[in-house]
Amino acid sequence: MIFGQFLEHFHRQVYGGAFEPGSPLADERGFRTDVIAALRELKVPVVRWPGGCFASAYHWRDRVGARREPAFDKAWRVEEPNSFGTDEFVAWCLHLQERGHGEPGGDERLVEYRNQTKGRWTRLR
Repeated sequence: MIFGQFLEHFHRQVYGGAFEPGSPLADERGFRTDVIAALRELKVPVVRWPGGCFASAYHWRDRVGARREPAFDKAWRVEEPNSFGTDEFVAWCLHLQERGHGEPGGDERLVEYRNQTKGRWTRLR
């Protein structure tokens, strides 16, 4: 596990890197197939997201549902479109055959959002 990686919303790590809808290198979900292939070849054991400075202002509830608002990232002074969010990360991990999602301290609302069939957070799916 010491060779784990993190995925940060800085420069081209997410947008134009791992996630690039419309690119000829991307699948139907916008995931770059060349990036997926490289990570599989490297046998990356775990990917932490959000990573780096993006984690300081991240909260999963801002990045779920059909109507996501772009947000200003104070650390990098850019607008974050929020089109790669919690659902996309989970789908991307499953595509990599990774499992799990972490948030400091855990959050039962995320568990409800991802796993339950009823409830406030489930309705965001």
